[in-house]
Amino acid sequence: ADTLGRLLDVGAGDGCCTAKLAPLFHSVSCTEVSRPASWRLRQRGFDAHLTADLDHFDAGAFDVISCLNVLDRCTHPRALLASLHRLATRAPLPPAEPGTAEGHERQAG
Repeated sequence: ADTLGRLLDVGAGDGCCTAKLAPLFHSVSCTEVSRPASWRLRQRGFDAHLTADLDHFDAGAFDVISCLNVLDRCTHPRALLASLHRLATRAPLPPAEPGTAEGHERQAG
C-alpha cells in the first residue's frame, strides 16, 4: 500500500495521536519538550527528539507535519509556523480513495 511519506509530529505528547497516524507513513519523527513524554515516545518505537528547536531538521524533510495543541501553548507561534513551513515539502498529497475516511463522498457502486 502507498504511504503518505514522512511525518513530523510536533509536540507529540504520549504518542496516542502519533500512533494513529503512523501506519499512514513510511517514516515518523516526533518532537516533545517533556522528558517523560519523549521517553514514552521512544518506548513506543518512535524517533523522538527532546527539543522545541526544529532547526536541526533539514528543509523540506517532511511530507506532512502534525502540530496538535502546540500553537496555542508556545511563546512564539509565528516563528513556529515559519519553521514548519521550512520543513514541509511542497509535494501535493495523493488524492483520497473513494469510500475511505479521507474521502468526502462515497462513490455509488
